Amino acid sequence: EIIVVTDLSRNSLSIDHDRVVDIETPKNFNNHEASIFLKTGLHKILEPGNNYCYLDTDVIAIRNNVDSVFNHQYGPISFASDHCVINKFSPYAMQCGCLKEKMDKQEKLEGYLILYLLQIPS
Repeated sequence: EIIVVTDLSRNSLSIDHDRVVDIETPKNFNNHEASIFLKTGLHKILEPGNNYCYLDTDVIAIRNNVDSVFNHQYGPISFASDHCVINKFSPYAMQCGCLKEKMDKQEKLEGYLILYLLQIPS
């Protein structure tokens, strides 16, 4: 069974799932801080006595034996590794500001190129 633990007020899309636990996170937290708040509080949110495995929203299941993650469980809540090699990961999936930073640098470089080309005599 999959249980979605989230703060519905922070989601831009609705969640179509039968087991959603809506937890209000502190309003002064940004979304990254709120997700850490939820992850580290799972032991207080979920019913004790069960085994759980945390899967982040950016985890991509690529193998048929994806359920074998439960064979490596330790403690009441385990965290599946999400560090893997992937050819391309969308900057839109992260809220790190790196896409805007790259676009700003590209715009600045293009501005320098235009200035340089304007100085070349024809």
